[in-house]
Amino acid sequence: MKRSVCLASGFLLLGIVNAFEGYDILTHALPFWHSMVLLSFVLLYSGFILEISKK
Repeated sequence: MKRSVCLASGFLLLGIVNAFEGYDILTHALPFWHSMVLLSFVLLYSGFILEISKK
């Protein structure tokens, strides 16, 4: 359950950030969006690690 929540929230967060940056919405807050990209990659990494080690 944890791994699917991590993967889903990581992909969702990455999609939201890409949508906002793609349409140039709130471009004055780029450090915030870049920290959100970093957080989404951390969630994706932890989800994939949990998936690999589920044995």
